[in-house]
Amino acid sequence: MVPGPRAVSLVVVIFATLLALAPPAGAQTTSAKELRLSRVDVDRSGELQQPGSSWTVAEASAAFDAPDRFRSEYAWRVPATVPAEGARASLDVTAIGRAEASAASAQLSGTAIVEPSRGEGRLAISADEGQTTTDHLDARLTPSAQEGEQTIVIRILDGPTITFVYRVVASTAPAVDPAAAAACPARLFPRPPRGCAALIEIVSRQREPIAGKTVAYVAPSPGAMARYPGPKLGKEAREATVELTFVNATSIVQEPPPVMAVQPRLRVQPEVCEVGLAGPAGWLLDDLQTLRTELDAFTTCTDALTNTVRIGDELRALREGVEPDPARSLQPACIGVTMRVGGVRSRLQIACTPTATGVRLRVRARPPIRTLRGALRDRPLELLLGRSALRTTPASGDRVNTFWQLRRTLSD
Repeated sequence: MVPGPRAVSLVVVIFATLLALAPPAGAQTTSAKELRLSRVDVDRSGELQQPGSSWTVAEASAAFDAPDRFRSEYAWRVPATVPAEGARASLDVTAIGRAEASAASAQLSGTAIVEPSRGEGRLAISADEGQTTTDHLDARLTPSAQEGEQTIVIRILDGPTITFVYRVVASTAPAVDPAAAAACPARLFPRPPRGCAALIEIVSRQREPIAGKTVAYVAPSPGAMARYPGPKLGKEAREATVELTFVNATSIVQEPPPVMAVQPRLRVQPEVCEVGLAGPAGWLLDDLQTLRTELDAFTTCTDALTNTVRIGDELRALREGVEPDPARSLQPACIGVTMRVGGVRSRLQIACTPTATGVRLRVRARPPIRTLRGALRDRPLELLLGRSALRTTPASGDRVNTFWQLRRTLSD
């Protein structure tokens, strides 16, 4: 049964400073047209309704879940600004079969010019029982000749329709200086040098990072979890580290993710999962005592992270407005927690430490296993990040910078 219309309008807030930035003295500008995001409309009237199932819709993702039966997931990246020279958008779909087969279908289109990397911008996939299938689509966006407003639309079959509405304005973007861009270093944090932020181009979550190079992905939406690929592991790699920095669209460092995990990318039962928890040192151990009894109750790493974010936010909300105890340190801290997913002891070890701009995870094989490939049984490494829903700044344009390193010897 399809419910009656219930359109929800979400107004996307963009910092006034982003819209009012003036080009530096002497910079060249162009009077070409560009698109600036003014609002996002979410129409949920087309959502399929089934007993015991539900839709969840976030800023950059949606999911249909029928517990123990099947699940479909959708994620998209749509820019806040589309300049005359164009911008990139992307669409990801995932079908997860459980007791039943699953299917997922979505399309990227709009009244702006949308040039998909293949086909007509539509993805349609299926997965048999116990299997997971994913697909990805990139698209180039450019302003069309239409005046007033233009749109980019995400249409999910039997699900919500998300419409990004843009105003057509005259562009005042400074011209790119190729010489300055060529001088930007490959590793760009704690913060990219002035003028180098554009070089950290957001890539698809399907693309593997390269060890020794900073790669930027779309950050998880507040209150949500996202998966990211790990680097290709050499046969002799015994240790992998990843530095994580959350930054917004203007490269300002944001609060780091409170929950992280690593696991084999190809999900099998039972899962191998190691979790890292970040937060104020004075509260982290208390929170861990509450969370530890909960973590062992989950059968998958995904469920553990999603619920850990939820429980952590509940504990954090209880502390809002409470006078801080001087004996409790509010300095950032991060600890690794071993899970027994499905009652099986993990073959990995994780260590988590805070950095000046985020957190660092160190992953090793648990002795007597020597290499990471041996611990993962030759499956790729996957990084999972869960993000707090308690934030006061807009999430539009947020990204996570990842910097992976591999070692053949242990660092200590």
